[in-house]
Amino acid sequence: MEKKQRKHSQNIRFPITAYRWPNNTKSICTLLVQLASLQCLEQENQEAAKQLEDVVAQGEQLLVQVQRALHDIAQSQLHSQMLETSVTLSSASSANSSSSQAQ
Repeated sequence: MEKKQRKHSQNIRFPITAYRWPNNTKSICTLLVQLASLQCLEQENQEAAKQLEDVVAQGEQLLVQVQRALHDIAQSQLHSQMLETSVTLSSASSANSSSSQAQ
């Protein structure tokens, strides 16, 4: 039974040897059921942590895509504004040239 105790302590990460084992069979069975439940909970926790890591990684990838799209939109807007300014300046320059020649 000592080897089993050490095996369980490795799985649930706390020293069972520090725990005083009960003398009656019912208490031992209860303790073993609790240990098994803790091991199941730990396994479920590890699986949930892995799923969370996967979701976070996907979220980070989506964030990068959104940031790229926002950068592209900002670049397009700047380009459009530069073109509008260029057209406006060109039109104003043409208008000034025409009015200067008319005088």
